[in-house]
Amino acid sequence: MIKSTKSFYLTILVSCFIMLSCDDNVNEVPNTENILTEENYIYESSMYKQYLNTEISYVEEEIATLQAIIDNNEGNAETQANLEAAQEELMVLNSKIATLKPMPIGGVPIPPPPPPCPTIMSTCIPIDVNYIVCDSNYTSLTVNVFSNAEVLLGSTTNSALAPLPNFGAETSYQPLTLEQGYVGDAFIEIIKVNTEGITTAYQVQAYIRE
Repeated sequence: MIKSTKSFYLTILVSCFIMLSCDDNVNEVPNTENILTEENYIYESSMYKQYLNTEISYVEEEIATLQAIIDNNEGNAETQANLEAAQEELMVLNSKIATLKPMPIGGVPIPPPPPPCPTIMSTCIPIDVNYIVCDSNYTSLTVNVFSNAEVLLGSTTNSALAPLPNFGAETSYQPLTLEQGYVGDAFIEIIKVNTEGITTAYQVQAYIRE
């Protein structure tokens, strides 16, 4: 009887140990719900930064031109007003860049450096891209990709964003489907709405690569 009791308690002890070990292992199971790889997505903020940098270049050129006119005593009150407006616009553009979140966000895998784009100041898009990713400050994101001949090459399936599995507090995503077979210059049209209801629309040059 004593021997049976000891065996019973030993069996319970072993079972408890196995259960505890299983609980520990559950926490160590690799995350299999992630849908992103290093190359199957593009990051919206990278495109927005490209757009802002392009706009900054234009405004800096305008400031330099207006300042040269004033320095040569060829300006007037309107020239000075235009200069001040351009300087204020430059400050706004720089402040927008400063608020952008750097990659990665929410544990999103960092893509490897892409091959150089044939077109300078373009977003390189892999032809097998599946998703566009943004941070959780946005409630809606619509993306359309066009060839330079203005032929629609692909778009997001709808404007509703979904939280990225396991990173929903920081990261949202949207499926993006491209027409297969096209490689070359393109441009991307982006319309996004943030949590405050503010809509931002912009375009950037792109290159679809194999």
